[in-house]
Amino acid sequence: MLVRAAGAERAVIFGLTHVELPVLDLARARALWSEEIGLAVVHEGPGFVEVDGGSLGIRLVAAPEVTHRAVLHLQASEVEVATARLVSAGCALLQGPLRLDGTKLEARVELPDGHVVVLWRDLSEDELDAPPKLPTTTAWAPDAVEALNALLAVVPAPFRDLARRAAVKRAEQGCPPEGVDRRRAAAGFYQATPAFMRSRAHAPLRELGFDPARLGEGEP
Repeated sequence: MLVRAAGAERAVIFGLTHVELPVLDLARARALWSEEIGLAVVHEGPGFVEVDGGSLGIRLVAAPEVTHRAVLHLQASEVEVATARLVSAGCALLQGPLRLDGTKLEARVELPDGHVVVLWRDLSEDELDAPPKLPTTTAWAPDAVEALNALLAVVPAPFRDLARRAAVKRAEQGCPPEGVDRRRAAAGFYQATPAFMRSRAHAPLRELGFDPARLGEGEP
């Protein structure tokens, strides 16, 4: 398909479909990528094997020598486990697993053909050195921020960002000029929590000195 642009014909590019990795031993590379890394073989023929890399295919191509080495970043749910499997399969550990920039866990492994695989994942909120900044739009007392972060810790990590935004929004509704204090932060959290989940917040609220019965509906 062609389109005209500024008086010249230009082919429409639909996107990158796959990358080629030259390998010295195709059978060994096929086993490594399918059995150890866990990518499905989607196509193969004389001299090549293509595995499913998600949005990008990886085509392993038999070659007499490897002159160009690639670095591929693979997101893994368990970086430590994936790294151990590759090392036990004969790959060389170059780095990690270790925390980088405070937000990611990463390891670098060199494959037998010289290509480097970077295994990584984002750290969960529970693993971060400090909780994410609250999405506030007005002033918050330091002890209010501390109280809300303590309450958010009881929310399962996958839902915590949503809970954080909802609690901040509720606490700031009708907020006085001086901003959000500790009690308003706690009430905002409690009122933003779905009714069927509020019982889980009772204990941490009491530990902070609040009576859940007094933090009901209405203005925080």
